[in-house]
Amino acid sequence: MQKQSLCPEQFACQQKFNDFAVSQGYCQSSIDIERKLIILTKLIKSRKVALIGSGSVGASYAYALLNNGVVNELVIIDVNKQKAEGEVMDLNHGLPFGSPMKITLGDYGACKDADLVVITAGLPQKPGETRLDLIEKNIKIFQQIVSQHYEKRFWRHYSRCHKSR
Repeated sequence: MQKQSLCPEQFACQQKFNDFAVSQGYCQSSIDIERKLIILTKLIKSRKVALIGSGSVGASYAYALLNNGVVNELVIIDVNKQKAEGEVMDLNHGLPFGSPMKITLGDYGACKDADLVVITAGLPQKPGETRLDLIEKNIKIFQQIVSQHYEKRFWRHYSRCHKSR
């Protein structure tokens, strides 16, 4: 089997992880997946996710985040505030059975310091509606969401960190 080559950033990240693992007393060759996840979560400073859209897909995504313990803060944003608030309350009631995290209702301003913005917003397909008609509606929704981010200059951080290589 041929070894996959890493780009310089991936190599530096892997090296940082290995150095941290050795400094914590873990043997590099015997680190199992669960222990790697524990170490990686210690390396991550902030783990905030902003979820835009609290429909079926968004609620399922939020539930998966709650159960997997990969974030410590989740902000749910939706134009239907009552639906989003209900999802936030349901998820908060499930916290004793999931990972400790802060789950709140928010607006687009909450995306400013989020590590990840996930967009699951969109309309469901109506009976008799073609997929092309649906995609046209959902493109408009997506454009509105992205324009909200662009106006608030949330992309400035992204463009600074991901310049063309």
